[in-house]
Amino acid sequence: MATTEDLARPAAADRPRAGPKPAKPIRDARVDVVRGLALLTIFVDHIPRNAPALFTLHNFGFSDAAEIFVLLAGYSSMIAYGGLFRRAGIRTAVARILRRCLRIYLFQAGLLLATLVIVRIWMDLTGLTPRFGVAPLLQMGLLPGLLRGLMLNALPNYLDILPLYILLLALFPLIYLGMRRGVWGVLALSGTLWLAANLDHQLNLPNATADDGWYFNPFAWQFLFVIGAALALVVRAHDGLLPWRGWAVAAAAAYLVFALFQGDRGPIGACRTCGRWRSTRRTRAMSAPCACSTSWR
Repeated sequence: MATTEDLARPAAADRPRAGPKPAKPIRDARVDVVRGLALLTIFVDHIPRNAPALFTLHNFGFSDAAEIFVLLAGYSSMIAYGGLFRRAGIRTAVARILRRCLRIYLFQAGLLLATLVIVRIWMDLTGLTPRFGVAPLLQMGLLPGLLRGLMLNALPNYLDILPLYILLLALFPLIYLGMRRGVWGVLALSGTLWLAANLDHQLNLPNATADDGWYFNPFAWQFLFVIGAALALVVRAHDGLLPWRGWAVAAAAAYLVFALFQGDRGPIGACRTCGRWRSTRRTRAMSAPCACSTSWR
């Protein structure tokens, strides 16, 4: 099994063929491409009643682009900060991660404030009242809703993915230090926590806009983040490629075929509020029935 020691040496794709050594590691373009496609897919999936959404990932399996995004978040975190722990020490690496978390939090705060103000102006001009999204925050009052949103105690739909990323990134130092002792142990602990979140839906962080907690339950989604971090170690240990194992390829192919026939192969129900079609078979700890958290018809 790969270890964090593999981060000390660059992958083959990162090694210059000739000339002076680059000032910083070269980015893995594969990660950027797949992450960009995942973000585009998320955008398409959140547009109600649009034909391209019939061909996105959630129609052909148990997961969608959100899982890809979180998996790659763990992968890129290990690549970006795992080597930094070895090169610059724990204090510098943790400080860099905390600055990154603060920057993302400021983006979250700006998006929340802009959304609340725009929707409030729209309500005043049209006399209409939104039924989901930031509606629960506005019902608390503009300022109280903003404050609770800034404390990450009230996360409205569509503005809840960055808080998950902030939390997981803040926990990355613990994940990295655990993997220095043993990757399999961290994976086992993370998988156990994921299983507990699936068995007990009360295992979640509080959310004033929803009775059942965070839409992206961090106790469940952390498993994908940890898998991504471990995957980065494996890829780096094999010069930028995954090792070929016949049994793993066969198991993955069998799972994909099974997921194709058991996953979201077609519209199972439609949300009464936003009209978005999705299957109800997905595991609650990974995703709520619909982004607007309403009932089905």
